[in-house]
Amino acid sequence: MKKFIAAILCGLLFLALPALGNSRLATEQTHTAKTAHEVPDLSVVLKLQEHDLENFRKRLDSQDGRIADIGLYLTCFGMLIAVLVVSFSLIGFVSVKNRARDEAKTESKKWFADNERRLTAQIDDLQERVKKLGDDTEANIKSKEKAFEAALEEARRQIQQRMSEPGKNTQPILQETIDELTQAEQSAIKKPEADYTYEDWNNRAFAAYSRDDKAGAMYFWMRASHHPAATAVEIASGLFNSGFALEQMERNEEAVTIYEEVVQRFGSESEVALRELVAKALVNKGFTLAKLDRDEEAIAVYDEVVRRFGEATEAALREKVVMALVNKGFVLGKLDRSEEEIACYDEVVRRFGEATETALREQVAMALFNKGGTLGKLDRGVEGIACYDEVVRRFGEATEVGLREQVAKALVNKGFTLGKLGRDEEEISACDEVVRRFGEATETALREQVAMALFNKSGTFGKLGRDEEGISAYDEVVRRFGEATEAALRELVAKALVNKGFTLGNLGRDEEEISACDEVVRRFGEATEAALREKVAMALVNKGLTLRKLDRREEGVAVCNEVVRRFGEATEVALHEQVEKAQQLAMILSKG
Repeated sequence: MKKFIAAILCGLLFLALPALGNSRLATEQTHTAKTAHEVPDLSVVLKLQEHDLENFRKRLDSQDGRIADIGLYLTCFGMLIAVLVVSFSLIGFVSVKNRARDEAKTESKKWFADNERRLTAQIDDLQERVKKLGDDTEANIKSKEKAFEAALEEARRQIQQRMSEPGKNTQPILQETIDELTQAEQSAIKKPEADYTYEDWNNRAFAAYSRDDKAGAMYFWMRASHHPAATAVEIASGLFNSGFALEQMERNEEAVTIYEEVVQRFGSESEVALRELVAKALVNKGFTLAKLDRDEEAIAVYDEVVRRFGEATEAALREKVVMALVNKGFVLGKLDRSEEEIACYDEVVRRFGEATETALREQVAMALFNKGGTLGKLDRGVEGIACYDEVVRRFGEATEVGLREQVAKALVNKGFTLGKLGRDEEEISACDEVVRRFGEATETALREQVAMALFNKSGTFGKLGRDEEGISAYDEVVRRFGEATEAALRELVAKALVNKGFTLGNLGRDEEEISACDEVVRRFGEATEAALREKVAMALVNKGLTLRKLDRREEGVAVCNEVVRRFGEATEVALHEQVEKAQQLAMILSKG
């Protein structure tokens, strides 16, 4: 450090030497000027002054140069000082850094030595957690995949069940089912069709069917059945499903052809899954032939089911046998071969009356119910009532919706049959039993039976001259089901309002009758269903009749014209009849 200070002082002395030399020269020049001043000759003085001025200018220029030199020296000296300061700072920093680094290394080694075991344990724990997280994630993914596959399989099963029970399951497919199938379809769509598996075509078919694209479903199932890697069961399943889609599109002849292909290709196979598909194809073929009014062929097909699978022990095959027998009975009834029909139903009870499987129990209940109805048509009402009672006895405590529906229908029909026999109080009791058992049910099929029981009860009250009770029962129909969206319930509400109006008219409560008629038009005036349009027309005609009774002729004519305006172009027989009544009434009102 001392050497450094000495070097700085020497540098300062060196820079000061030029300045000292200039000071001495300035002193000498001043002395010369004083000596010259003593010469009295003015011209000489003038010349000397000019000479001095010139010398002064030269010295001034010299001083400017020296000042510049001094500035340069000072700049260089400043730079030297800066470099030295920075150098020493760097030297100090490096020294401090090295010393800090050494100290840090020492402290770090000591800290790690003290905490090595604890850190190792923490690292091991962290690694274990990461591994467990990875395992959990993988397990979670696999679990979700399994859950999706299960949901997808359930969605396909639900739709497949609808195909196995023609004429049933008219409820819309659940949105959850549609979503599951659509998700599977989207996975397939991402592939080129050349890479499709049987499962891809099958998933696309189910997804299309779930959104009511029957043509698309039929196409995809046909593609699935022709997949080169498809098994015999998959081919048969794809063909059967294609036939069902064709049937749903009312392409019944084509559907029959497809069902026949299933039977021809796989009818001799012994594998249970194939035998089940053959049985399903035969049952659906019979059902489709009956829709085409090829009833004798349908009966022959149902007999074929019993012949092939009548002794089978597998539940799925037994279910097809009982369905074939029940359906055969229905077709025989359609042909008015009532005794043969009843024999079919008895065969169902004989074969499957003690079965515990829900599907078989439902068919037994249906056979007993149908038998009761056929006996009623034969004016064997008491025997029919016994059949209905048997349904209630066997299945009255069942919790399955299908069986509860059969019990409700049996009670309603029992009440109706009792009414035909003039046993009105018993009929009312049967109707009350329906409401007691199923009045709080939420299922549409059960709600329809409750509405029917109340409506029938109202008519019975009217027959007994208990009009006020009848009106209350009609009001109960409207109160319970007035906001329903199901077609069958809306029709019963419309009928209840029309009948209520008619009953009010019989009681001379004409203004209330007119209000009831207006309520029919208000609720159902824009309906497109034929049954509801008929009730609107009836309500308007009844209103016109009541206005005539009140001698409000102009209003009556206007109402009749409204009937013609709304339904004058209708082709339905029932509406045409109401239009004719309105036209005749208008003529009478116009003549006065």
